[in-house]
Amino acid sequence: MQAEDSAGRVEARYYAISEAGRIVGVSNDTIRRAYRSGALIAYKFNRVIRIKACHLDQWAEAQRYQPPASVTQNVTIPATTDYRW
Repeated sequence: MQAEDSAGRVEARYYAISEAGRIVGVSNDTIRRAYRSGALIAYKFNRVIRIKACHLDQWAEAQRYQPPASVTQNVTIPATTDYRW
């Protein structure tokens, strides 16, 4: 998520709150709560808040869901001949 200019320099990409929420698929309020709690690093340029692409990626990766071991174990469901609901 980095852009390269004509001189070959790599420039960091910054997103507005609404862009960051759209990219990750969450509401703007979720993004705001994340940076206010310190879970997501944000930058304030005058009165505008921006989120660096690499920090957004790190935060999104930290939100990855891993089910508990009890959910991932094989569960057998007894078969019956009566399938009426």
